[in-house]
Amino acid sequence: MRAAIVLCLLPAVSPLAAQELKALYRAHRWFELRDAVPGKEAPAFYRGAAASAFHRPEAEELLLGVIRHEPHSDDTLEAHKLLMELYWRAGRFPEALEHLKEVQRTNPEYRGGRNTLAAFEAFAQGGEQVVARRGPSRLRYQMAGNNLVVPVSVNGKPANYILDTDFNICGMSESEARRLGLAVREANARASGQAAAGSAPIRAAIVREIAVGEFRIRNVAFTVHPDTGQPWADLPEGERGIIGLPVILAPETLRWNKEGEIEIGVQVPEGGGPGNLWLDGVDPVTQVGFGRDRLDMILDTGAEATQMWNRFAVEYAGLVRDRGEKSSETVTGVGGSKEFGTVRLPELTLRVGGLDTLLRPAEVFPKVIGRDRLHGAIGMDLLRQARRVTIDFHSMAVTLE
Repeated sequence: MRAAIVLCLLPAVSPLAAQELKALYRAHRWFELRDAVPGKEAPAFYRGAAASAFHRPEAEELLLGVIRHEPHSDDTLEAHKLLMELYWRAGRFPEALEHLKEVQRTNPEYRGGRNTLAAFEAFAQGGEQVVARRGPSRLRYQMAGNNLVVPVSVNGKPANYILDTDFNICGMSESEARRLGLAVREANARASGQAAAGSAPIRAAIVREIAVGEFRIRNVAFTVHPDTGQPWADLPEGERGIIGLPVILAPETLRWNKEGEIEIGVQVPEGGGPGNLWLDGVDPVTQVGFGRDRLDMILDTGAEATQMWNRFAVEYAGLVRDRGEKSSETVTGVGGSKEFGTVRLPELTLRVGGLDTLLRPAEVFPKVIGRDRLHGAIGMDLLRQARRVTIDFHSMAVTLE
């Protein structure tokens, strides 16, 4: 049972200030929101929202406090949504499910709520994901195409799975679930990838324990997908799985180099990189330099190729019009493959994690295939241009050297 949260009376915030905070929150301008709510003078909801975006432990307490002490405020529904996402990222599906139910009770038209509810009900049957053991680890990884593959142990059986920061749960193929002897449940829900390349029924399995180096993580929820049309379609037995965000966040730090070594759970020296990373719901997003501008792009280690999306096409319409040529690109998602019309630019220089990387050519998708508030997704084609990559979910920074 959680201890009761005691809140002190706080000074009132002026209507103008409250409106400014609300505008920052709705626009997902997380850095500005974080800087606008220092100390305890700002409303607890906005402090909790900023803390959640930057993976701070106080987020849970602040948001639960809003629900308990301001049950009829306009912020309460948003607090439930943020807590649902926070617990989702942590693999705490029983708690995520309860907050989703409350969101649906308050707002029956909540987008995607019924589908997500059915999925959460299946995932929650395994209980709460728990980190049973921690320990800094150094492993050897392999590249399968442009996918980074790490050795793991699943219920005591060795495997090699793709490391995917933008897969919001873990996943595996049907043949892999059979090899591991897992019970697979129908979830009465459908999954669709950010690329909108179709959708597929969700099937769920719970892994008793997964080991990555010295880390032991129990009650890990996996989605189970057909063997065809996935990143593992051409991979051998034992390599048809994906390590997603709920497991990646457990060690908090990842660092790999060109020599084939990957470290997890290591301490990253302070000042090792700028704070350029945040969690937008269940997506890790980083700020990328483009000339003098900043682009908001998903950090996706599971994507072989970087994509530029509709927001980029709109904000840089002149560049796209003058230098681009019409083309097409086939995108594969959980529901299959789909061809999209694109505009192909000869090249773009993007400063990712402090390093200038070259995207050649650059595929721009004028129609929305991801989040309309984001400029695109950084894939392994750019990350592999670095000698070393560090992703630190403690200081919320990605650094390329």
